[in-house]
Amino acid sequence: MTRKMDEHRKAAAEMNRHMRQLAAEGIRGPAALPRMMGYLPALQQIWTTTTDVELSQLLREHPLFHEFARLMEDGAAAERKKASAAYRDLPELPDPLKQQLADILTRGATLETGLRSALDEPDHPAFDSRIDGLRLFLAPWWEDCLRLKDALGAPTIPRASQTIVWPMLHDMAQRIATLLTHARPNLDPR
Repeated sequence: MTRKMDEHRKAAAEMNRHMRQLAAEGIRGPAALPRMMGYLPALQQIWTTTTDVELSQLLREHPLFHEFARLMEDGAAAERKKASAAYRDLPELPDPLKQQLADILTRGATLETGLRSALDEPDHPAFDSRIDGLRLFLAPWWEDCLRLKDALGAPTIPRASQTIVWPMLHDMAQRIATLLTHARPNLDPR
């Protein structure tokens, strides 16, 4: 097995785990997609760099990863079939902002999933150190979110871009803060 396949397997397992956590909260099907946006870069990477055999293997090993991939495919197909899509006139973000957004979403998903995993094992001997470690990444991540918000507000970026991207990031930040509050009830998540 190649190193790249090991990375894909790890990413698929993370997506599988997050989908399982969402299902435990009663969030299933298309309702899970907004909460899984941080995994889109990893999903795209898997989709475009694995062979058919490797992809089939990942889909078999991680059934909820398979569900997530299917939901994304179904959503993309439905969007292509629509006569007029709500965001069809939304211009693409410049490449540096797209990369910045992908990085923020990926790191946010890592924070969220890490906190959920830690909360699944509150009696684990390393619980406190896991939470402390994840908490160290929160402030820099949030600062990057705010920098992206400022960049989206530039006169050359259409206002519609900010009205779509910023609420998604803000919702992710709220979920992370809520998870931190569950992990440390008396702690200010900032």
